[in-house]
Amino acid sequence: MRLYVSGRSEYTREVLETLDTITRRYDPAELTVQVRDAKDAEEDDHVFFTPMLIVQDARDPDRKTVVVGDLRKPDVLSSALASHGIAPRQ
Repeated sequence: MRLYVSGRSEYTREVLETLDTITRRYDPAELTVQVRDAKDAEEDDHVFFTPMLIVQDARDPDRKTVVVGDLRKPDVLSSALASHGIAPRQ
C-alpha cells in the first residue's frame, strides 16, 4: 500500500493519523505501508491527485486499487483493504 501526499498541511497530518489508526488493526506481515511525497512518485503510479492511496496485492501485482478523495474517513481505507482480501486482526 502506497500513500502519496503533498506537503505537510493539517489535512495531510489528519490523513496520516487515519492511516496509522487503521493499519494498526492489521497484521504487519500482511500489510506493507509506504508514505511518499507525490513528487517522488513512481512513473507507473500516475499520481494525479493527493492524497492518493494505491493498494496493490502482492499475490497479483497487476491488480491495483486507487483511492482518491477524503482519506480521513477510516471506512474508505478499510474498504480498499477488504477489496483485496485483507482483514483486520481478530
